[in-house]
Amino acid sequence: MTAQRDGVPQPRQHGGALRQVEQQQARVDEVVVARGVEEGAFAPPAAIGDFTLRFVAVLDGLSLQRLQQMRHASRKRLTELAMHTARTELAPDPGRPAG
Repeated sequence: MTAQRDGVPQPRQHGGALRQVEQQQARVDEVVVARGVEEGAFAPPAAIGDFTLRFVAVLDGLSLQRLQQMRHASRKRLTELAMHTARTELAPDPGRPAG
């Protein structure tokens, strides 16, 4: 049995599991970012929930590219792109004191 979401059929048995994985990943991201902020490695994002939503979206998009086996998108390169995105958004302000 399938349900429709945004006009795309979605198997019902996978919808709940996917939401659970997304929620777990968001919690992990929040903990990692909070620790990085505490240690002075990251600048605090304006809204942690917004950052995690954007970062998960980046990961989802890069994962789709990998699944499509785009020849210019090696796993290493996609990982580098994801990390660059996170570093760019979370880079500490050089003028701000650490901690």
